[in-house]
Amino acid sequence: MAKKKKLIVIPLAGLGNRMRTLASSVQIAKRDNRELCVVWPVNADLGCDITDIFESIGMPYTRPSRFVNFLLSNLYRLTLISKFFGLYKLFSKLFADYSVFDDDIYGAKNKLEISNEYDTILVASCLSFSTQDYSLFRFNVNLRNEVARETAKIGQEYIGIHIRRTDHKDTIQHSPDENYLKHIDHCILANPQQKFFLATDDLPTKAFFTSHYEGRIFTLDSKMGRGNLEGINAAIVEMLMLSQSTKLLCSAISSFSTAAILLGNIRDVVFVDTFVEKDYVLADGEFPSEFQNL
Repeated sequence: MAKKKKLIVIPLAGLGNRMRTLASSVQIAKRDNRELCVVWPVNADLGCDITDIFESIGMPYTRPSRFVNFLLSNLYRLTLISKFFGLYKLFSKLFADYSVFDDDIYGAKNKLEISNEYDTILVASCLSFSTQDYSLFRFNVNLRNEVARETAKIGQEYIGIHIRRTDHKDTIQHSPDENYLKHIDHCILANPQQKFFLATDDLPTKAFFTSHYEGRIFTLDSKMGRGNLEGINAAIVEMLMLSQSTKLLCSAISSFSTAAILLGNIRDVVFVDTFVEKDYVLADGEFPSEFQNL
C-alpha cells in the first residue's frame, strides 16, 4: 500500500493570518487526499493552542510531538525565513519535497500553483495561497455561546466596525479615525436608529468612539491581549460578532477584518483606507483580489 502524501503546515503570525494559511492548506490537502499535519506555534503572536479555538478546521489533522512542535515553531519564524530564505528552502528539503514561504507566494503574485506530485509539502506562512472556504471553521462551543449572549444585548441588526491600532503601522497610517467618523455619520444619516458593534485593540480608541456615539456603539467588555487565553477568546468573539454584521467598516489591510468578512460572507463592505476609492458589494466567499495578502 502506497504511503499517503502529507502536507505539513506551520501557520504564522496572529489568528487572522493563521486562518488564511490553514484554510488554504485544507483545500490543498483535500485536493490531493493528503494527510494534514498542523504545527501550531504558541507565542507572543497567539498564546494559545489550536484546540483552544477550533472544534474543527474542516478536515481531520495530525499533530507532531510536543518537542517537534516546539522545535519547528521556533525554527520557522517569519523574520528568519525572510532573512535567510535560500537557506530555509535548502534546509526544508531534508523532510519535504516542496516548501512554501511568504516570498514564494508574493513572488507568484498570489497565484501560486502547487503540484500534486510532491509526496511531502511544507508550508510556513501567514498568507493565503489557494482557494479558501471559511465555512469549514467551527469554533469551540464556549466561544459560540458567548457570541450569542453578546449579540442578544444589541437586540437588533448592526453594522460592524473594526479599528486596528496598537501593532499595525499601515492601518494607522491609511485608516485614521476621521475616515471612520465620516462613514459612521453617513450610516446614521441613512438610518437614525442604526446600531454598531465596535471591535478594536486599543482602549483609547474604544473610549473615544463609544463616547462620541453614546448609546449607538456596543463593545465587548473584556480583557485585551494576544498572550493570554482570556484576551484571545475576547478577540475571537469580536471577530465572530463582526462576521454577523449586516455591513462592515474596516481596513483592507487587516487579516482580522478579512477573516470576519469571509466567515460571515459579508457582502456590504466599506474599506475606510485612504487608498480605496469605492465601497464593495461582495459575492459569497469573495474577497477583492487587489487586497489579498496585504
